[in-house]
Formats: sequence, structure tokens, C-alpha cells
Amino acid sequence: MKAIADTATEADFARLAHDYQAAVDDAALLSFARSLGVSAETLKHLGIGRHRDTWVFPERDANGRIIGLSRRLPDGKKLAVNGSRRGLTMVWPLDAYAGSSLNDPILIVEGATDTAAGLDLGFVTIGRPSATAGAEHLRSLHKGRHVCIVGEHERSGVGKSGAKGIAQALLHDAASVQLIFPPAEYKDLRAWAQHADRAKIEAAIKAAPPVTLRINITVQTCERHRRRKCAHIH
Repeated sequence: MKAIADTATEADFARLAHDYQAAVDDAALLSFARSLGVSAETLKHLGIGRHRDTWVFPERDANGRIIGLSRRLPDGKKLAVNGSRRGLTMVWPLDAYAGSSLNDPILIVEGATDTAAGLDLGFVTIGRPSATAGAEHLRSLHKGRHVCIVGEHERSGVGKSGAKGIAQALLHDAASVQLIFPPAEYKDLRAWAQHADRAKIEAAIKAAPPVTLRINITVQTCERHRRRKCAHIH
């Protein structure tokens, strides 16, 4: 995500977010929400704001502090205020019950609009800033909570590899980690949600095995181990 010309310090972000939220026109927001296939009310809960011709989403750290602002231009291009740190898109404060049950994990998705789609389905949903980013905030926030990563289908493959990497990063802190992907015909959760209800998403989560720690052992490592073992025997 590229930065725009405006600059802000971390102390400014909460004030800017408040000002941008106050500038939202309800009719324009409703039209924007409909174009995305999500509800305007959910976008409000996420703190959406308006600045000039862009939509603005606050991004938070694990303590709920607004540490950056992301902007979405009319053509879908995404920018950020200079000085922004990448954070999580979420409704704050996080409900105390969130992720307390294996049967109702927190969904971890990619981006603000997928976050809105998950919330519309009735899941506690948190958006990471990109396929590979946000692990440092997620580890702290999800300590002891059950989570399910929802990956994306992208031509580059980064959506899949990034989701798998985030899942591995959370294994030591989360109570449990699952990983699911939309059916192949849907790019992401937002597209999937246009054709599926909560029950179908829940079924996919229940069918997914828990993520386990991945250990990469190279052929060279195995060969070195074999040689050391043989030398010890001799």
C-alpha cells in the first residue's frame, strides 16, 4: 500500500479517524456498501470515514490504539497516510467472549471489506492488513483464543502462502488454529459470502483439521545428521 501526501503522527490518528467518521454522508455510504455487498451499519462499526473522495479505515494494534489509516480510492486503489503503521481492522473493543469456543472461532481475514463480510455473517472477524502482515498484533490479541484463518485465491499464490504463514505464526499463542479457503470459484470471503450463509461457513470450519506446527527439514540436514550418527557409532 503506497502512502499519500498527507502526513500524521500516531497521536493524530485517533483525531483524524474521528473527523473522517463525522464527514461520512449516509447516502454515499449506503451506495458504497451496496457496491461491496456488505452492510453500511457494519462499515460504521469498523469506524469507516470519508476524506475528500476516499473512504478511510482505521487500523489498530492489539491494544486497540489507532496506529494508522488506510484509504480506498474510487478506483479501488489503496493508499495510506504517511506515518501510518500497518494494523488490524476490527470492531473495538473486542468482545470478551470472542474466540472462547472452538465452535465459534474468531475469523482472521485479509482486508477491511472481508472483515465487514465476516461481521455481516455474525462472526467476530478481524482483518489483517495484507496476506503476510499483521502477525505481531494477532499473536498478542489472540493469545488463548480459538481462531480460523480465511485465506484467498490469488494468481500470485501469495493469498494461500500468506494465510498458511499467519496460521503457523499463531500456533504458539492461540488456543487453536484452523485454516480454510473459499471454494475455488470465489476469490475471498466477501465473494463467498454473496453465495453462502453462516451455516455453510461454519460447516467449512468444522470440517477443517487443526493447523499443526510445520517443521522444515532439508535433505542436507538429514544427511548431516546421518553422518554424525555414523561417526558416533564408529
